[in-house]
Amino acid sequence: MKKIILIIFLLSSCGKPDNGILPFGNNFINKVQFDSIKGEYTFAGYVVSKTAGSEKVTLSIKGQSENSYYLGGSSYVNQYGGNFILNEKMGTVDVKELVTTEMASIDPQLNAAEAEYYQNLQNTKKFTLEGNILKLYDTEPATEIMIFNKIN
Repeated sequence: MKKIILIIFLLSSCGKPDNGILPFGNNFINKVQFDSIKGEYTFAGYVVSKTAGSEKVTLSIKGQSENSYYLGGSSYVNQYGGNFILNEKMGTVDVKELVTTEMASIDPQLNAAEAEYYQNLQNTKKFTLEGNILKLYDTEPATEIMIFNKIN
């Protein structure tokens, strides 16, 4: 009887955590079909950081080849672009060759927000797409999540 109760307890505790921060091994992260992330997004913000998102901060994802995608858009001050490689087997994303224009704002908060945005974007390793909400995860377990709203 104790074994049955233990098994039921273990099965009932395998659900998705409600804090939004998921470990990499969790199947909820790997369910997204990679083609579904193509599109245009606006940056809604972070789960942990207090830096505000902005509809002016955009992310565009376009396919280049079967395993390579282009990403680009507008950040807080500059334009950016780069590539990321999708590993379907592992469900991981590697951001490569992120380049930006090199203007600076007179507002140090915008410059800091932009630096944080680029750092978190480059650290992206996993993603989920739930409806029109794209979440980009960094390390395992995730210490930060970037949230984007799909606009088309």
